[in-house]
Amino acid sequence: FILFIKGAPDVILRRSSSFLLNQEIVPLNDQLKEATLTANHDLASQGLRILAVAFREVNQEKIDPSLEEDLVFIGLFAMLDPPRPEIKDAIAACKEAGIRTIMITGDHKDTAI
Repeated sequence: FILFIKGAPDVILRRSSSFLLNQEIVPLNDQLKEATLTANHDLASQGLRILAVAFREVNQEKIDPSLEEDLVFIGLFAMLDPPRPEIKDAIAACKEAGIRTIMITGDHKDTAI
């Protein structure tokens, strides 16, 4: 069986011990981690939502959280998820009504900015 995992790049990197590089699985080293985090920052700074993907071969059908370690990092996926067109008017209406708007997001800080 192959277990695929997706999530925040920093979390998936912490749970990975290997990296899929040019179709070869290599040990995950500091240079690869730094390059991945830099790519994450660069993409997020463009307002893109980023997910990391990794996998692990397992010999059981039952999944438990302990299997979400020792992963092979595959890469990053970036997607455009722009604010809805009506958001500007909605925030203006809230401000006019005396409501202070606070943005809460699960995205990377750089995406939110």
